[in-house]
Amino acid sequence: MDGDDLAAAGVAPEEVAKLKAQYGGEGDGGRPGDVPVTPDNWPAVRVFLMQEGRWRRTPRGALDGLDMAQVESTARLLRVKRKRLTRMFWKLMTMERAALEEMRR
Repeated sequence: MDGDDLAAAGVAPEEVAKLKAQYGGEGDGGRPGDVPVTPDNWPAVRVFLMQEGRWRRTPRGALDGLDMAQVESTARLLRVKRKRLTRMFWKLMTMERAALEEMRR
């Protein structure tokens, strides 16, 4: 996820700048504008990215949200510890909401 992605998701420019300053960005070996994912968020990001083709759809075919049964199965396959699942679901719901808002623009 890079600074443009964060800005598109509604993160304030000053927050993007703080993240770039704190975690690196351009010049750290990544792509220009990349903001690394913090280690505590990486399991949720991995699960989210693996849900690419597993979203629920409305009767008209529009994306409606993540299929949480699929999310739980994916988390188990990735060996996410059970005690981390609740926190991870909250992070996934945040990413889901941001993704849906972006797709509806």
